Amino acid sequence: MKVKRSIKNLIFGIISQFVVVAFGVLIPRLFLVHFGSEVNGLISSISQIVVYLSLLEAGVGAASLQALYRQVANADKKSINEILSATSDYYKKTGVYYFLCVIAIAVLYPVFVHSTISWSTTMLVILLTGLGGAFNYYFQGTYSIFVTAIGKSYVDTLIVTVINILTSISRIILIIQGFNIIIIQGSSYRV
Repeated sequence: MKVKRSIKNLIFGIISQFVVVAFGVLIPRLFLVHFGSEVNGLISSISQIVVYLSLLEAGVGAASLQALYRQVANADKKSINEILSATSDYYKKTGVYYFLCVIAIAVLYPVFVHSTISWSTTMLVILLTGLGGAFNYYFQGTYSIFVTAIGKSYVDTLIVTVINILTSISRIILIIQGFNIIIIQGSSYRV
């Protein structure tokens, strides 16, 4: 049973990485062709900032996961619930801080980085790019950790992969159809 789950985790992990790489090559190219280097640079910069914001998690997920492994092996539901409750509280606080950071960056970034892209467009693109992470911390982080602790990370990986495929396809269609960058970023949910 454990071997079967491990194989599923491995296969879905590889498929997910392949999807991320494939769309990670294609979509920036489309942004360059359809919007130019300035918009592509904005999207790349914002994506990097969002990656740095993930440092707010501060390893709590890994610590919670380590704490859960023994409790899951012992089927100690009381301890599992206590760990998940503490993790959920931390992730909700992190989600609020993440949200506040996204708002601050959305307001300050256009002030300090001069661009031909309007202030309002830059601000909305940052908000739409960053809010998915806040949502993840606030609502989903604890569940992902629990699914991993019980050895079924393939479930989480499958959900993330399907969402990435759907949002990437929608972004590609919107880019090709000539939609505004705000609408394109609004169609994209970052998991």
